[in-house]
Amino acid sequence: MKGKYKGKYGKLVVDFKKHKVIDELDREKILKEAKNYHQHVEDELSIIFSIIIDTLLGKNARKIAPPTEEFELWAGGIIPRGYKAVLADGWEFEIDMLGTRFKPPKLKSFVVEDKR
Repeated sequence: MKGKYKGKYGKLVVDFKKHKVIDELDREKILKEAKNYHQHVEDELSIIFSIIIDTLLGKNARKIAPPTEEFELWAGGIIPRGYKAVLADGWEFEIDMLGTRFKPPKLKSFVVEDKR
């Protein structure tokens, strides 16, 4: 599934299935607006990036990032100077002041007991 954001902060095209991104967001403009509108810049950055993610997910939000008990519309959360969506396939999609990226699922560690 693909998502597209085209608005006052630039353009962002995402393929959630292939984990590909074309990022043309104007982060200087985003930071400037965050500083103008909110005393706590970090909070405003999270809000702006969550709105962009919401636009990207669109009507398929529940399919792409299924809701949890904590998040009613789609799974996600605040990251430093940004926001993330937790995708159905276990990957995380992040947007912050440094860029846009997909992070693979975290591997669960386990101990194998040697019974020799």
